[in-house]
Amino acid sequence: MTIRRALMLFAAVPVLMTVLLGASMYLLNQDLHKMRKVPLIADIIESDLDLLESAANEYFNNGSRRAKWQTESAIKRLSAVLWQVEAKFQNTQHVTKIREIAARMEQAQWSFDEYNRLSGDINAVQSDYRAHVADRMRMEMRSLSPLANQLHRDAHDMIREHTTQNFWLLIALLALIAVFAVALMSPLLYRIGTGLRTLQRGIDEMATGGLSRDLVLQGNDELTHLARRFNDMAHKLKITEDEMAIHIQGLRTANHDLDELV
Repeated sequence: MTIRRALMLFAAVPVLMTVLLGASMYLLNQDLHKMRKVPLIADIIESDLDLLESAANEYFNNGSRRAKWQTESAIKRLSAVLWQVEAKFQNTQHVTKIREIAARMEQAQWSFDEYNRLSGDINAVQSDYRAHVADRMRMEMRSLSPLANQLHRDAHDMIREHTTQNFWLLIALLALIAVFAVALMSPLLYRIGTGLRTLQRGIDEMATGGLSRDLVLQGNDELTHLARRFNDMAHKLKITEDEMAIHIQGLRTANHDLDELV
């Protein structure tokens, strides 16, 4: 490979590095963008839990039909959101918390359905049981708030961990590209340095009159071609120098003969 082609190949390294880094940043940002939706969903869960608890308490206290509808809607919406957000968490502990919230939501759903089943004309035992079911649902809803708060904190922790991992991944990628660039350029730089030192020695020898020693460079690149041309020039100078020496000697001989004739 010639030096020109090697330099052109090396010039393509920054372009490839830019493309690779751009693609990596795009993929990492896509994952991070998806993860940033999780805290928003966690906020929705917390808000819906507050609404559920408020609506359920209103329904249990005065039997409002509007509160009943709000309670039923909040339970269905929360159940759907929980199953949706589970796929976005990768940490096993996070998934466990989500499933625990979902399981307690199922218990709350059962309590709500059981409470509604005992409506109408009921006896004292059924009334006490209905009150017990309402208290149980209140306890289940109160236990959900700490879990939702923890889920919200876990979502932020997950984003922070992912951002740190992305940072070190980019550092490793940059280091890998740097190693590749050094590995690619080292032989070329060594070749150029060796060739220039050889040419420098030849020029120094020529400056002191040494024209008989050829420059030896292995390979088939621009430096080798330059060394050959340098050797050809040195040979021609040597021939010219020898011819001049012969002519000078002839002139000296002729002068000497003239002097003797005179």
